[in-house]
Amino acid sequence: MQVAWQTSEDAEAVIERGIALSREALDSPNCDVEAQAYAGYTIAFHAYDVDHGMTLLANAVDACPSFAWAWVSRSYLETFFGNAELGVEFGEVPLRLNPKGPLILRIYLALANAHIGLGKNSDAFDS
Repeated sequence: MQVAWQTSEDAEAVIERGIALSREALDSPNCDVEAQAYAGYTIAFHAYDVDHGMTLLANAVDACPSFAWAWVSRSYLETFFGNAELGVEFGEVPLRLNPKGPLILRIYLALANAHIGLGKNSDAFDS
């Protein structure tokens, strides 16, 4: 989050630390579904270990189908890595699960990105 939403003097070091902490969390005997999802997003997006990160997120929503944050993260990653159709599909799930929750901005941004990725810019405004 520090890299995405704030400026950092040494973004690369922050990213490397985030990746290391994610891998450490996954190795922990106390690792739960939420930790797996956050680690999966970090590993896919920042370490470019897309298959592993996507698998972790898929496992998280399989274990907890109402985990809106994991669904929207899947939407972002699918769109970012070339499958905007799945980005829309996955982004619609958290919108149904939590249409008035604190994640709503992130959900709308993910859906807008996915629609733009499909070349449906006007649909992005409807998101």
